[in-house]
Amino acid sequence: EPLPVEMGEDALGLKFAAVHGEDWRYVKRWGKWFQYDGEGWREDEVDLIDRLAVEFCRQAANWPEAKSLSMDGKRRIAQRRTAGQVRDLARHDRKIAATVDQWDADPYIVGVPGGVFCVDTGKVIAGDRQQYVTKRCKVAPALGKPQRWLDHLARMMEGDDSMVNFLHLYAGYSATGDVSQQCFAFLYGMGQTGKGTFLLTLGELLGDYAVFSEASTFLKRQGDKHLSELARFTNARLVIVDEVPSGSIWNEERIKRCTGGGKLTVNFMQRDPFDMEIKFKLAFAGNTKPQLRRVGKEMQRRVRLVKCNSMVPDEQVDQHFREKMIAAEGPQIMNWILEGAVRWRTEGLPMPDGISDATRDYMEGEDLIGDWLSECTEQTGETRRPDAYANFKAWSIKQGNDHAWSPQAWWSALEDRGYGIRRTSDARWVKGMSLKLGSTL
Repeated sequence: EPLPVEMGEDALGLKFAAVHGEDWRYVKRWGKWFQYDGEGWREDEVDLIDRLAVEFCRQAANWPEAKSLSMDGKRRIAQRRTAGQVRDLARHDRKIAATVDQWDADPYIVGVPGGVFCVDTGKVIAGDRQQYVTKRCKVAPALGKPQRWLDHLARMMEGDDSMVNFLHLYAGYSATGDVSQQCFAFLYGMGQTGKGTFLLTLGELLGDYAVFSEASTFLKRQGDKHLSELARFTNARLVIVDEVPSGSIWNEERIKRCTGGGKLTVNFMQRDPFDMEIKFKLAFAGNTKPQLRRVGKEMQRRVRLVKCNSMVPDEQVDQHFREKMIAAEGPQIMNWILEGAVRWRTEGLPMPDGISDATRDYMEGEDLIGDWLSECTEQTGETRRPDAYANFKAWSIKQGNDHAWSPQAWWSALEDRGYGIRRTSDARWVKGMSLKLGSTL
């Protein structure tokens, strides 16, 4: 029995979109449905759209237009198969079809329970559909002084107000979708100093805006992470790694790419790749700092090292401190974070002496090329390039550096320091360098 045109799947798909198009969107690139819940758009993680389509088709079987249908015809319309077809047809409707770029597009709006916080005005305003906000912090901000939190930061930074101020503004910066500072924070030092508590608290209160990642995503390793790992960062504003293992080496290209703005090509599992706009900041914590394969201005201007050496004595450790603090002061800490966003918008990130000194010491300590040049070379004459590299490699291994640089990376680092090449018919010579007597290893 053929169905009348007005009861066919195409017609039902159009009607479904007309009825539900105001509150539902579908993003083909992500393969995801979103529903507006009165405050913002939420991903349909439990397939509510399927139940909605089934109920719609069952109701359609009793419409006046279906009056002339036999019982078999009505059963066909009410079937799950028909509901699935109606749902799939509706997702192509212009009322429902959505693009990747329209979601969470305003970097200075922060979704909170009850509305959105506007960084430019410093106020919570009502949310609406056209903002296309999908993220939401865990709690709404509330006025008041989060004394436990402030005491924790003061102890963690050993009373250095300039460092506490940096953490305040970095937390606020991390609540926005702006990445113009092109930097990342690394909190390092002994255990029981509170660095993990700081990051975990930010992550919990920022809710949907924060993503916790494995350290290996940003460290040198065999192979590479699947693009779906990076796709998890879509529209996130803070990516947290709360434990970086000792002896690690930064994946410097990944760090530079993720802090440089622009877009990354990623994909969710079994979905087509798409260009993800980078809106997230990076924050790490670890007992020791990862090694750098190459010391240069690109990493130096990106890293913000925050030293945390004020340990909590064993007898004063409270295993439930963070949970108690959030229960007592969560809304006030959230307000502190958003106040930091407002201040950051006008002030930018500061560079306290504690961070600049730690960064300088770190770079000098990681400057393997500089140490080799100082110990094994003179800045006169010239040396065959293969001989110079062999000398560097042998010296590097003698220093205990098992991660030998490739000839290309080694020469690129030398070029950054102004060294050049003179080519002859049988060799390439490094100009302005000679090996010291006795340095041949």
